[in-house]
Amino acid sequence: MDSLLALLDVDGRNRLEVLSWLAQAGICLTTMIAAWIGIRQVAAIKRQGKATFLFELDKMWESKEFAGARTKFDKLRKAVEDWCDQNHAYLDGTGKEERIRERMAEVMSKLREENLEEYTDIMKLCGFYETAGMLVERGYVAFEDIYGLYGGSIVRLYSCMRTHIAKRAEGMPPGYLEYFLKLAKKAAIQAARDR
Repeated sequence: MDSLLALLDVDGRNRLEVLSWLAQAGICLTTMIAAWIGIRQVAAIKRQGKATFLFELDKMWESKEFAGARTKFDKLRKAVEDWCDQNHAYLDGTGKEERIRERMAEVMSKLREENLEEYTDIMKLCGFYETAGMLVERGYVAFEDIYGLYGGSIVRLYSCMRTHIAKRAEGMPPGYLEYFLKLAKKAAIQAARDR
């Protein structure tokens, strides 16, 4: 220490002041290092929490309940597409998509009247994306994460169901499936960009 003070050319009475300054600088440096480590740990915990949340969300999506709902929707969608191919083969891609939406709305309305349980199962998919859309809207999860996991499914569901949802919304309070619709529109735009 004496050699350090000699290098600084400090006389005896200023030595205490220099030692105090060095101690404060050391404390400040230690505090900055500790803060940096803390910030990195908080960021790691946040990333881990987000990953855990997305994993749990995906686990729910892959559950037996949602797998059954997806299967019912896919069968219904396929039947409607086949019907459209048989009855409206002359339509181009856009016209065919519109007719599929209209037919899906008809079939879903009929299903709602005749088999409420199956109807409810299929609508659970919209409800799942309603929740995901709300989480995105409120900033709890990034759109890119939801789109990365479910983008294709969101766009497919939206493409088939939006006419039915619009008709159902007529008899509902404002905001019926609004977060799903916002999420789906954003996903459709992203899918178009990705092509």
